[in-house]
Amino acid sequence: MHILYVHPRPVQDPYAPEWSGVQVAQAIRRTSRHTAHTLLAEDFLENSDNAVELCSGADVIVLPGDLLPVAHTAIQRWKARDKILVADLDDLSSEMSPNGKGKLHIASLAEAGKEQSALFLPATKLSTTGIKPSPAPVGRAGCPTTEELFRWGLRLTHGATSSSHSLVEGWRTVTNTRFLPAYIDLDTYVSLGIQPHPGVVIGLAGRGSLASELETYGVLEVLERLCHRREDIRLMVIGCAAGGGMENGFPHLTPLLYDRLWNVFPGTTRAQRLAQVDIGLIFGPNRPSHAARDILELMAMKIPWVSIESPDLYDWRRFGWLVEPNPRMWDWILNDMVDQLPAYQKEASGEPYLFALSRGISENIEKIVSVYASIQAQASFGEV
Repeated sequence: MHILYVHPRPVQDPYAPEWSGVQVAQAIRRTSRHTAHTLLAEDFLENSDNAVELCSGADVIVLPGDLLPVAHTAIQRWKARDKILVADLDDLSSEMSPNGKGKLHIASLAEAGKEQSALFLPATKLSTTGIKPSPAPVGRAGCPTTEELFRWGLRLTHGATSSSHSLVEGWRTVTNTRFLPAYIDLDTYVSLGIQPHPGVVIGLAGRGSLASELETYGVLEVLERLCHRREDIRLMVIGCAAGGGMENGFPHLTPLLYDRLWNVFPGTTRAQRLAQVDIGLIFGPNRPSHAARDILELMAMKIPWVSIESPDLYDWRRFGWLVEPNPRMWDWILNDMVDQLPAYQKEASGEPYLFALSRGISENIEKIVSVYASIQAQASFGEV
């Protein structure tokens, strides 16, 4: 099978989640059983010469979910040429504004199936990809909302994949949605291992809502008390941008937390930053596909982790610690993990590490391809 992965923008940190398709394509190319290429979203939408060449040679074209609202024409173009179009919902922008009551996550919308909710795609997401939104006044009277555009785009595809069971169930009524577990480029993390560093480093993993979640759940106050008690505590943001400036996203960061913030050298990859972490804090529980990848990365490096309790993460609870969203519980678990770190590290080196070894991309290429093949087979029989 020849698979083409469309990705949002030029690759900077190849281990960041938004380029997971690039990682899969690289792993497939290392085998002789299948072939894979990658294509910028801008080229796909504009139907550049490179896009025509790569799409013409592909059996399956995998699109990031947040591209769907602006990709209707491109999807129809290649469907007419008998190409199989599959949406990757793991890379979907997950925030939406339902009836002006704040932001919910896409998992919630999928589960509720509320047509009146409006999918929120940040303008910065579109601008960084070079994608120009439709000039139509989306969301105004008589014009489709962004969620409607997304749903129409999703209906145009032959199928979709997600590593979140709630997303699979929620969008199954719209298209042929299949469960595809989260996988990581295992060799990168196993080969690094934990690097020597001063103190105890707590890594904060999350996406765009990391700052608000830390404040909402009272974790910043817990970290403040912990830093007062232990002078050896250091904090590091495990983000996608090299260097990860925590202070830029936290306007009310206290002087003590700012002092304990440890920015690694600019230009380092996500994997290299993880190699400096002793304890992982994972946020974004309503973005389970990203959280699952964060968890796998930490487990592959034998790092104990803790996350907010969430139904979509229950399958992971035997490998780490899921905590109720209240400061008292966070205070207990973080102090215990710091004080008993060797015991937690020993536990992380057992079953969690072994499970992570089973989730390498290279070791699961046939499983990945089989999901696309099943979507292709159903489309061929006219079931989509």
